[in-house]
Amino acid sequence: MSVQDEKVKFAQEVLGKLGISPQNTGALQKFVAWENQEGGNWSNSARYNPLNTTLSKPGAGNTGTQGNIKVYTSWQQGVEATVQTLKAPSYRSIVATLGSDASPALFEEAVNASPWGTQFPGHGNGVIGTVLGAVGTAGKAANEAPANLAKKAAKALGFSWEALGEFALKLVLLLVGAVLVIYGIMVAVKPAGSGAPMPVPVPV
Repeated sequence: MSVQDEKVKFAQEVLGKLGISPQNTGALQKFVAWENQEGGNWSNSARYNPLNTTLSKPGAGNTGTQGNIKVYTSWQQGVEATVQTLKAPSYRSIVATLGSDASPALFEEAVNASPWGTQFPGHGNGVIGTVLGAVGTAGKAANEAPANLAKKAAKALGFSWEALGEFALKLVLLLVGAVLVIYGIMVAVKPAGSGAPMPVPVPV
């Protein structure tokens, strides 16, 4: 089996356990691109761990410059660890963009904005069109600006910040349009003669 085939097989198994159809070529392409970016198993010593996860499993060792990337004992263990990690609340946006028709760019921004650690070039840290990462730990959240908390809350509810911004803009335009329509109706139905006062008859 070629390296590419192994990457696709791992992606199919993880996606299937996440409830995402392995026949979804968009999901496969996104996942394999993520494997390529992380470089686990084929480009480093993190055996059976294409996404360089750090979840502990029985018998798993450690590797990597950060010292806690796992070396799993089998492909099955690597699949289980990856699935278990992705089911954490912090990675909901990643799973959501994998399983939807979201563009690869939105998927990459979701990964960049998450605590995973992958950084796809050209997407910053989820600045434009980002599906934002989860709120994170309570201590970190307490020190964040309200705007950042609002963004992360939006992500936790399954929305992208960009979509919420578009919705807010449309709502404002709709309200302005409604006010103009109501004003136009009021002008149109204004009673005749309601402007100048009627002349008072003078007795003769």
